[in-house]
Amino acid sequence: MTDLTKAFDTVRHVTLLEKLAAQDLPDHVYNWLVNFFSGRTQCTTFRETTSELQKISASIIQGSTIGPASYVVSASDLKVVNAGNALCKYVDDTYIIIPSSKVDTRIEELDNVERLAKVNNLRLTRAKCAELVIHNGRRKRQLVLPSLLPDVTRVQALNMTINYNLSASDHVTNVIRIRSSA
Repeated sequence: MTDLTKAFDTVRHVTLLEKLAAQDLPDHVYNWLVNFFSGRTQCTTFRETTSELQKISASIIQGSTIGPASYVVSASDLKVVNAGNALCKYVDDTYIIIPSSKVDTRIEELDNVERLAKVNNLRLTRAKCAELVIHNGRRKRQLVLPSLLPDVTRVQALNMTINYNLSASDHVTNVIRIRSSA
């Protein structure tokens, strides 16, 4: 699991709009999105004092309807480097899935995520990334763990549901169910 720090806060509007322009969107939808992301401002309130409005050129509203989809478009160029490896992305959560036959590609894949994150004005925080080694405990063969990745914690469990065809749909359904009951 990778951790892109403040992913929603750092998406550049101009980069997002360039990627949206490359999509097959009706002109009126694209123009609405340009209007939505243009001229955005924000202010801060602290102890009954509110700052002046400041123009912002980055940030998408995570809790908005358009926020998660905008982030997905902004991260659409994030792909694996090695055939046989896979990425499972849901909003700003990205999981790199690497079979044991490709274990030697772990650093290359993580470096690739970091490189593409920088291109997209994001920052990979390796100290918040986690590696989970999955194995079949019923097999008689002795498990040989790969060496630890620099600055990445190896964990025994991740709070993520992924099904047999590498879909996160069950996870999404579960998150929605939990959030709607809160």
